[in-house]
Amino acid sequence: MGADMQGCEMFPVMGRNAKWSPGLRSIRRGLVLRVAVLLLLLMPLSTPVLAAAPDARFIELSEQLGDAIRKGQDVQVVALAGQLRAGKLAVGREIDFAEGAAQLRLHNNDAAEKLLKRYVAGKGKFGKKAKDMLAEIAARKTLLGKTWRRKTSLLPGDTAFADGSYIWAGTLGDMAGNNLGLEFVNARGQGEWRTISGGTSGEGYRASAIMADGGLAVASTAYGPTLVKQAYPTAARAAAYDAQGNLKWSFTRPLSSGSYGINIFRGPDGGVIFQYSEYRQDHDGNIILGLNARGEAIWSYTLPDKVALLEGLSVAAQDDAGNLYLHYFAKKPKLVVLSPQGKVLRSMLIRHRLNPRYDDYIIKRSVNDDVTVGTVSSDGRVMFLYAIHNKSANSIGDTAVYAIDTATGNVLWVNEYGKNSPLTFHSPNLQYGQGSLYFAALEPHADNAKAASFSVRRYDPQNGTMTGRYAYAEPGANAVRMAGMTVLNDGVLTGLGYGKENEAFFIHKRDFGAEPPVAQNPDAPGQPGLAAVPSAPVAKLPSLEEIAALKRQAMANINDASTKLKACRAKGAAPARIGTIRDINSDWGYLVVTLDSQKSTAGKLVALTSDGREIPLKAGKLSGGTLLSATPTSGKLDGLASGMVVAASGATPPPVCNVEQAAVTRAQMAYDAISQGAKSN
Repeated sequence: MGADMQGCEMFPVMGRNAKWSPGLRSIRRGLVLRVAVLLLLLMPLSTPVLAAAPDARFIELSEQLGDAIRKGQDVQVVALAGQLRAGKLAVGREIDFAEGAAQLRLHNNDAAEKLLKRYVAGKGKFGKKAKDMLAEIAARKTLLGKTWRRKTSLLPGDTAFADGSYIWAGTLGDMAGNNLGLEFVNARGQGEWRTISGGTSGEGYRASAIMADGGLAVASTAYGPTLVKQAYPTAARAAAYDAQGNLKWSFTRPLSSGSYGINIFRGPDGGVIFQYSEYRQDHDGNIILGLNARGEAIWSYTLPDKVALLEGLSVAAQDDAGNLYLHYFAKKPKLVVLSPQGKVLRSMLIRHRLNPRYDDYIIKRSVNDDVTVGTVSSDGRVMFLYAIHNKSANSIGDTAVYAIDTATGNVLWVNEYGKNSPLTFHSPNLQYGQGSLYFAALEPHADNAKAASFSVRRYDPQNGTMTGRYAYAEPGANAVRMAGMTVLNDGVLTGLGYGKENEAFFIHKRDFGAEPPVAQNPDAPGQPGLAAVPSAPVAKLPSLEEIAALKRQAMANINDASTKLKACRAKGAAPARIGTIRDINSDWGYLVVTLDSQKSTAGKLVALTSDGREIPLKAGKLSGGTLLSATPTSGKLDGLASGMVVAASGATPPPVCNVEQAAVTRAQMAYDAISQGAKSN
């Protein structure tokens, strides 16, 4: 997805008279869910019709259900289906399919299984798709019964669901640049959908968080299209995607800000909490921003005390209540606790009153430590940190995991590694779950320097005692990478990459021994509890001729959808003038608009060319009520000039064109996906 797609409504509301375009019908997976709603009124009813015509309540709920299905709003689909049944309204059997599919994406597997089995028994029109969903549910229910490993194209991370399926998120790179990539990998190891963002300018992944609706919130960094002073300008970006990989909204800082996305967390009421860095004179450069369910900023927090260079926010973690725990790294480390609404609940220095040795560790050694990862207990009472110590200083250990009481700032315990010999971990990951603390990392292998070795240690969070350890090594491997980690009910899901190979690992909780030997060959006889799970079938790669034909068809779909969108816009109301372009800053890629008055800039913002074309703009900061900064959504200033009229369409785009706009968006996504796949092959 390119920058010109930001702000597009991925699943627009369609009125009764709106028509489905061919591009919308043919491109995206999961389309059957949107067709199902049409059958709610067309299919034979599963209960007797009580009246000659549906009543107003039935029509209202059916239309709302249709909109929710088309928008991919699974939580609303489940709620509306429940209202239809609770009102004893006569509904078609296809509602079982629509609700079952929604429950599946919400990972409510038992509810989904009941609905889909009833649908298959009733011989619904989408029986084959429903059976495939039931196969996925069966795989989810048996996947986590024992320890296993399997080859995969995309490693799992910290965005896994409780049933073992996960959303891979990362940066895809080729000779043309980098893009943000997302892909849902089901319990059978198969990729169900992929989303790519960044376009020709590029975008780098940083962090993600699973949302309550089964979708994903992502923190990333977008890059400018042209060099500025020998470097590409950067902009921190937060975005939310639904459970089918469709963009719901995005928030992007101006390219001139030189900002970087750092982390992201779930916020209240469907919103998110976004952490990004941006150099400022008055604070350490780290900003915590609250965004609502529409991607609008509603609060922000920065450390009020100015800190020295190379000091600042090192770790942010979130408890089950949504509170945020911020560890600020400095000569006197500080812990700040924020509520989900951005209010400071507590602020304290980190210290240890019971043991002077820990005072020395925390305070005197702090400027030589790099706190890289951290987590917090579910109830928020204890924060856990992993620090790497600078060997040039007088150290008492290369690395350490330690715990902090979040009510007092006192250090509760410290586990040090490498006191007698160097022990440096790579790709460390610290996660709390199921009442235990887990520390996973790559580590040196004594017998084979080229071995891809990793271990997962389990600790008692109360005192730091190790209660179990699992280790694995792949002999002769190089270019080793370790994935993130998710703590599930039955164990830990992580992954290991070496060379061109990737393997996902699930470690069942019963296989954490006190200190088991490193398994040189986990598939060999005599290694209990480690079974190889069959990899997902690898599809035959298309030929160059087939790829070219697919690209031609995708381009034809783009042209067809664009023609229909242009025709639709020609019928709609013309945008109202709000001002003119005063200045254009080509170095930083933005322009300044002089407003005719303090008018609303909500809705679609465009610059109008002399030949009637519209160049979409994205509104930036409003200054003094009459000056507005803006950037072209395409990222290019071509066609823009001083004195050009700028217009706004109002609060929302004309509903009559929503379907056509979505068709263009999806057609472009299909073309990009084919092009990206061709590069990967």
